[in-house]
Amino acid sequence: MRILFVALFIVLFSIVACDFGTVTKSSSMLPMSSSDVDEIMLVMDDSDFEQGPIREFLLSSILEDFPMLPQSEPRFNLHQVPPVDLMPLLRQASTLLYIANLEKEGGTAAVVKKEIAKAGLGGQDLPFFVRQNVWSKPQNVIYFYGENEEDLLAKLKKHRDKLLTAIYELEDEKARNNAYVSGINEGYGSEVTAKFDIKLDIPSSFRKVGLPEDATLYWFREDLNEKISNLMISAVPYEKLETRDLSKLSDQLHEKFGAVVRSDIEGSRMSKDTVHYEPNNLPLKISGLEANLSRGIWIMTNEYMGGPYINTVIDQPSKNRVVFLEAFVYAPRDKKRKLMRRLEQMILGVEL
Repeated sequence: MRILFVALFIVLFSIVACDFGTVTKSSSMLPMSSSDVDEIMLVMDDSDFEQGPIREFLLSSILEDFPMLPQSEPRFNLHQVPPVDLMPLLRQASTLLYIANLEKEGGTAAVVKKEIAKAGLGGQDLPFFVRQNVWSKPQNVIYFYGENEEDLLAKLKKHRDKLLTAIYELEDEKARNNAYVSGINEGYGSEVTAKFDIKLDIPSSFRKVGLPEDATLYWFREDLNEKISNLMISAVPYEKLETRDLSKLSDQLHEKFGAVVRSDIEGSRMSKDTVHYEPNNLPLKISGLEANLSRGIWIMTNEYMGGPYINTVIDQPSKNRVVFLEAFVYAPRDKKRKLMRRLEQMILGVEL
């Protein structure tokens, strides 16, 4: 198992019933949790994990491919153990997911039944609840259960999105912390604020790419062990837009600003691969403003280069403009999910 120690502040030891209230317990001195970004410890009976409909659901849904990567990578790195094998080291994982069929005796069902009673949740038809900082901190221990296999599978299908939200609650925080492990470059942050009137932290490991003084774009990049992470920032007045459709603008502005990204080959420029991949668009709100989040695959024309990108276009009517942020990775020899998760949390942290 890859272990990455994440140091965070002491928080309260509590039980959280997702969407159903909170029961707080006394604070406790606990060791720091230690697992990589999006690394999940799954506590589940071997027999249920090795075959059957619950396993099939996990593989097809919870472990589906992370969106828009050139090579397949699962959404999470999942490590399954039965409850009897949950050694002290494994209990320091930041996210643990228990999945139990309460119709069974012993095993994971016995553990989850005990936790339901301890939390005072008996008799409530909850799909799952979360305990925070049980064996380490920060830590979320998620208990998902059904009265029998059919009920468990139905609840997993119905509440899949809520379960993913509960998992990402802490994993997003870990990705943000990992992005800024080098610290924050206050000077770059001040430049970005002065230029675009937004607040966006730039990691100290990033450097500014030189562009003409009259350029309407800022470009930062991090070169780390042949893994190159990039962040581009701009703001475009309404009068210079061909459309106000944010999803279309994600494509158009990617193409517009991709012209500045070139290789050593004459005539090369960054574009998008629309032959093999269709960009994935998600409407959302950032700083209370309408926005679009787009994922796709970039390619370098006249060159055998490419990788994943993510961008957001944020509509800001008070300033008659849209703000454009794009992050992309070039790491031909490495996996890219973790790199993209870091960049994703950086751009989603923008404040307008």
